[in-house]
Amino acid sequence: MSAHAKTSYVISHKIARTSKPFSDGEFTKECLLDSAELICLEKKEAFENEVLCKSVLKINHVVDVVTKIVNFIRARALNHWQFVALLEENETEHRDIGYHRAVRWLSLGKMLKSVWDRREEIQDFCVKKGNGIPQLSDADWIADLGFAVGVTALTNELNVKLQCKGLFVHEMYNLVKAFMRKLQLL
Repeated sequence: MSAHAKTSYVISHKIARTSKPFSDGEFTKECLLDSAELICLEKKEAFENEVLCKSVLKINHVVDVVTKIVNFIRARALNHWQFVALLEENETEHRDIGYHRAVRWLSLGKMLKSVWDRREEIQDFCVKKGNGIPQLSDADWIADLGFAVGVTALTNELNVKLQCKGLFVHEMYNLVKAFMRKLQLL
């Protein structure tokens, strides 16, 4: 049996046994380490030094503020209704803002992108409601928000690609390597 076939078998067995998605950074890393051990032992050390989980990004200062903003808008029906009306009044192409579920990385990316796309309208709305968000006027925080939007978009793209059916381990390896190169560009 070739190393590639054996690796595919080992990873398939691991996925079936644990029922974990590739959105779990530590599980993905564990699979990559197993693959590297079977296919290219000399490259295993490179994977051991990589961290593939969102806690490493240190974007909590962005996520906390964005969650606060979304909760302020969505928690009360009147606020939500008024915000949607403001978006329609301004003829904005975006019509609403979604909640983030803490356990879902994909929803985090969508929520961050949603706030990024509507940040000016959100700032206006919050000021009108007497709940100004100073971070929305802070250029450094806005830059951090933009970075978080970009990183989560790349992570979501990788997650979707890794879940494709019929993907071999060496293809997953190439996807992760391409992802890491994209991150270096940020």
